[in-house]
Amino acid sequence: MNHFSVIQIIKTSWTKEHRGGDSASKRNTVPEALQIPFLGHPGEGKLLEHRAAFNEWEGFVKHEKTEVSHPKKPLTLEAIRVQLTENGAEITYRYDGYRVGAPSRTDYPRSFVVKAGEWLHIRYNGRFAWEGAWSYRKVVINVALLEEANPNIFVGMPTKSFSDMANIQ
Repeated sequence: MNHFSVIQIIKTSWTKEHRGGDSASKRNTVPEALQIPFLGHPGEGKLLEHRAAFNEWEGFVKHEKTEVSHPKKPLTLEAIRVQLTENGAEITYRYDGYRVGAPSRTDYPRSFVVKAGEWLHIRYNGRFAWEGAWSYRKVVINVALLEEANPNIFVGMPTKSFSDMANIQ
């Protein structure tokens, strides 16, 4: 089979000063899945990585980029580890305070195998302190294994999902 993997990372960031009101309303409109900007099949065993950022200080306007790579070894992206195998994509989520943020959570990995035609939806959030100021982040990671380009792969219900959303007030 001629498979390739797609990983979409949607990151939303904001500060303590903008937790409620209009900023919260804008922040809550950030989607958990976006159309993938394909330019065709990236190639057997390749990884198409689509990143989108929505930041409070930029009015939650979408900034995105797409890259294609051919990872030969496990890859760490945000709080997940990706290992591409002949059987699919092995995805492991692990909480750590540096990548995910506060509050502390159970520190044991959650592992998933994504096979051809399936997709996995992971979401988590965290609070960070930097030079005495609080910031907050929500990260959504969608992972699929495909045989052909499908820009709408993440529209609809995922095959598998995991949520590690904490109360970050």
